[in-house]
Amino acid sequence: MAGNDETEKVYSDDKFEYILPDGTIAPQRPQEVQCKKCGKTFHHELNYMQRMWFEKNKVFDFIPNCEECCQQEETERKEQAAAAREAKWVKQWEDICPPLYLRTDASRLPKKGMEAITEWEYNDDGMGLGFVGPPGKCKTRLVFELGRRIHMDHKEVKAVSATHFARLCSGQFMGSDDRKDACERAFGALAESDYLIFDDIGKQKFTERVEMEFFGMLEYRTSNLLTTFWTANAGSKELASMMSPDRSEAIIRRLSEFSTIVQL
Repeated sequence: MAGNDETEKVYSDDKFEYILPDGTIAPQRPQEVQCKKCGKTFHHELNYMQRMWFEKNKVFDFIPNCEECCQQEETERKEQAAAAREAKWVKQWEDICPPLYLRTDASRLPKKGMEAITEWEYNDDGMGLGFVGPPGKCKTRLVFELGRRIHMDHKEVKAVSATHFARLCSGQFMGSDDRKDACERAFGALAESDYLIFDDIGKQKFTERVEMEFFGMLEYRTSNLLTTFWTANAGSKELASMMSPDRSEAIIRRLSEFSTIVQL
């Protein structure tokens, strides 16, 4: 197609057009061609140079398929892209959720807890859920089931257990500089996440450092209306007794005001 001295190639709306010696644009002419996918014969508009090439070689590899096949290919392309995006979100959730809770059968979870999950709605007030009750009530499975649903709505979810949170607190001041930096980044990610799962409040020992960091994270999240989902074995009075008097009331108040608490 290149090298014709009588024409000049220009671009127009992503299509090739050609200017003839008299200055006019070469007209596109219908040409009966065969769809490479389904074999259906259809008319395709060829411009001047395309027509010359086709009549000489009888082969024109970049003629598009028929309209029906093009629409089918576009639908398949969109479906494949959507499936790839979903697979990416599934993989991300597998990195967030502990393997044991990936195997959760939602049909076997407590009815009261599942009703709370179903009734919870996205909101702009930072209102989350708190599951409270003795061990064996599937509190952690419930909170991760809710987290999974939110994550698969393509929203940011982070998760941390109370004991891991305590290790992050100590890691800020112990170990190598790399470890300290990693702990600082982890704290920032937890505090700023749109949705946070905090599992087993009260299982960590509330040292001065842990209590201060826990309060600071809650204060940041509630003041910025970021939603937190949490679990605890102990009720508010027992939790308060684990903390210092000057912070316990503030921590319990934030947990209560920004959560619908479900007693299991």
